[in-house]
Amino acid sequence: MSDSALKLAQSKLIILYLLKNMQYPLSNGQISQFALELNYIEYFSLQEYLVELVENDFLLITSENDITRYQITKDGEKALDYFTNHIPKYIRDSTDDYIRKNKRSVKRNFEVTASYKEIDEYEYIVKCSILENSIPLMELKISVGSKEQAKTACRNWKEKTNDFYIKTLNLLLEDSQKNC
Repeated sequence: MSDSALKLAQSKLIILYLLKNMQYPLSNGQISQFALELNYIEYFSLQEYLVELVENDFLLITSENDITRYQITKDGEKALDYFTNHIPKYIRDSTDDYIRKNKRSVKRNFEVTASYKEIDEYEYIVKCSILENSIPLMELKISVGSKEQAKTACRNWKEKTNDFYIKTLNLLLEDSQKNC
């Protein structure tokens, strides 16, 4: 196998390794950040490899609110299991270290969700959730009048989740204590 073919195969295996071991679907930006930080895969090659991995059914694409996420498929896991030893140990170790350092923030992004649905031109329903171990801690649905408001509500929910949760919980408990 030529050096360029080996590098191509190794790069695709690194992507599969990252996705399998992170255990959460990752956005293009999150995968690109990994590639840039560890400098194993050049950005434009990474984009090409992602397309090829999807076309070959090793990765699955999901989309929500204009965010595309990639997750490894069963075929991708089988290929990785078979060829993991083609990824040098130092790359696996540094990837594992990267995952340990970043998994918490990826998990947090995955468990704090916000999405919107168009009802008609002047009404959008925004659905926001906080999940812990796949169990809802808080869910909120609200109607807004424009797509921009829906996007803003989703962004603010993700950026200010703790504030929303704490303030809402305090308001709910305060009211219930006064009425007791």
